[in-house]
Amino acid sequence: MAILLGEDFSAWLFERWHKQWKGHPQPPSFYWTFKDMKSSLVDADPRVIAAHTKSTVQVDLREAIPVKELLEKPEGAATFLSGTCMKVFQGRSDLRSTARILDYFAYGLQIRERSTSLTRAIIREIGQQQSGELTEISTESKEEMTE
Repeated sequence: MAILLGEDFSAWLFERWHKQWKGHPQPPSFYWTFKDMKSSLVDADPRVIAAHTKSTVQVDLREAIPVKELLEKPEGAATFLSGTCMKVFQGRSDLRSTARILDYFAYGLQIRERSTSLTRAIIREIGQQQSGELTEISTESKEEMTE
């Protein structure tokens, strides 16, 4: 989600993580993943970066839908998101990461449009609190996509 908030927020968050783990011999893998994602913001659609995918990949819904098509038509992504969320609610927990990815594609541009005010609000709320312990992000979304 930090990637969707843009470069300012990503830089702020990374600086906090850098301070927290600069003395550790082995920072958590998400530290390096986020660093790579942050550097990709210059060249790629932040929705694609946040979803850990490429625009050439296809999302397996009822049929294989190209990511590029979902990015170009966020309203279509929102429709698929609704159906996927219903399936998750009905017990298909294996579709949670697909729902998250579709959420990025459907509403990521709206988050980007509000990123300045969201960034200010988050930074104001968190202040100088130390970063909390985070868990690793699951790679199950990669298994749900095919190139």
